[in-house]
This record gives sequence, structure tokens and C-alpha cells, in this order.
Amino acid sequence: QVPAWKVYSGSAWEEQETLRVEAPLLKEEIGVRVRRGPSWKWGDQDGGPGSAGVTIPCPRTNKTNGWVCVRWDSGKEFEYRVGKWGAYDLIVVEQAPLMKEEIGVRVRRGPDWKWDDQDGGPGSTGVTIPGSPSTGWVSVRWDSGQQAAYRVGADRAYDLSVVEQATTTTPTKISAPLMKDEIGVRVKRGPDWKWGDQDGGPGSTGVTI
Repeated sequence: QVPAWKVYSGSAWEEQETLRVEAPLLKEEIGVRVRRGPSWKWGDQDGGPGSAGVTIPCPRTNKTNGWVCVRWDSGKEFEYRVGKWGAYDLIVVEQAPLMKEEIGVRVRRGPDWKWDDQDGGPGSTGVTIPGSPSTGWVSVRWDSGQQAAYRVGADRAYDLSVVEQATTTTPTKISAPLMKDEIGVRVKRGPDWKWGDQDGGPGSTGVTI
């Protein structure tokens, strides 16, 4: 089992503090964030050690089961083995792209981001909200207050990554805004909070009644 603080460079496992590494990609799955893995033999086709990409639907080729296509953050697309001849070219990493229009998901800029600092700058987060302009797009309200729409499949591009906090124990539950009136939901102050310490102060929680 690969330690949570190691990443495969192509020749050895190297320390990588900011990204949790999971297991090799074992089957053809779409929308998975990946890096080069234990059977890698493709040089710098991925953009070099540490580069990441996302698995995408393959165009029709002569290759069958045991292969998956990846679009690297460099924009290049290639096919890789996920079980073919017992080889696994890829490992799964966290912060997968948002692949469809989902509301209430906390996100940050993703693999196909091209919108400068519209999100508030690197590391900024926001939440998906209703009002996407068309299929393959989703609207986001950033914590800065800015709102805009981003690609989740349009032009085969994915502008957003789902925010997940790396943990070696139990997964961390991701907070999202309360989007409608629901009773019995535990809540805390959200991205548009402007009510001072009415809630008891930062980090305080309550329940809807």
C-alpha cells in the first residue's frame, strides 16, 4: 500500500505533502484525477514527474478492455494500461474534476482552468449554485462574492475540481451551503455571512427548526 504522503515520479516514490495519493487505477473509469503509476514507461508524455491529468472517454481505437484515455494538464491526450498485460500505468490522486452539473458542491479551479483570478486567486474555493447557462456548464459563487459559469464537460473541458481534504483516517465531510429550507440540519455560518457573532462566534453550529 502506498503511503498517503508519497507520489510516484516514474522511478521512485517521492514525498509530496500537498496531495494524497491513493491506489493504482485498476479499471476504465472516467473523470478520475491521475498521475503516472508503478508500470509507467511512457517517458514525459504526461508533462514530466508530478504532472496530473484526468481520465476521459476514448475515441474509437483498436484497443479494447484494459486501456483508458487521459487528458494531461498540458492538453495532450494518450491511452494507458489499466490491467492490460498486468500493467497499471496510473495512480489515482485526490481533487478529481467536477464532471457534471451538481449544485451545492464546494470547488476550486481545476485541470482546464483558463479564467485568470476570477475565482479570487489560487487556492480560493466556491460553491456550485443553480443557474447554469447551458448543458455542460455550472455556475459558481466564489467565497469572494464573484459569480460565473464554468465548463463541466462543454468542449471536453473541466474547469473545476471538487474540494477534498486529504486524511489518512476517516474522510472529512465537505461543507456546502444550505440551499433550501430544511428542518433538522446542522449548520454553521456560510460564504455570505454578515451577522457578526450572532451565532456565538466562528466555528459555532446550530440546527434548523
